Amino acid sequence: MVLTNMAAGSSNSGNQQKLTVGSRVSCTTCNSEKVEGEVLAFDYHHKLLVLKLPSSSGDKGTCNINFLNLDWLTDFEIIEEIRKSPSQLPVLDMNKILYRTEQNLKQRQRQSERIGIGVSEMAQKLFEFVSKTYNCHWEANNIVVEAIEVKIVPPYKPDNLIGDAQAIDPIKKLIEKFLA
Repeated sequence: MVLTNMAAGSSNSGNQQKLTVGSRVSCTTCNSEKVEGEVLAFDYHHKLLVLKLPSSSGDKGTCNINFLNLDWLTDFEIIEEIRKSPSQLPVLDMNKILYRTEQNLKQRQRQSERIGIGVSEMAQKLFEFVSKTYNCHWEANNIVVEAIEVKIVPPYKPDNLIGDAQAIDPIKKLIEKFLA
């Protein structure tokens, strides 16, 4: 397999270096992270590069596999071009991959639930402020403080609370502190 090195942003974009499976490459990601590893696969049409890197955990017999978009790489350089057969592909632990994928999806879901839809910037900041002390969620445009079942309703002032009088008091103080 051969691929002409034409990564976007590459200082060598005019260079006709050939990328082969098994070659060692070095590049910088759009996050300014330097990545160096062995080419396991690439697809120029889809601008995908798959690199094998040393394990971030340091465990022997394991490695990291990075999928990189060629459009987001800079300073692309072939360190060692390999013309022989590439090393054997590592065995992937599909259970671990599925678990990590599931955990990442759950985390993204929790993050998206923390964003109020159609609420003001001040309401979102209040939500984040109250969430530091209490577990909260959005119910339409109302902030619901879960453990004590208090609702903070628009316009999100200390007098705009619904719930038990004793439970409202600490939330009222939090809102006053936030507004101060």
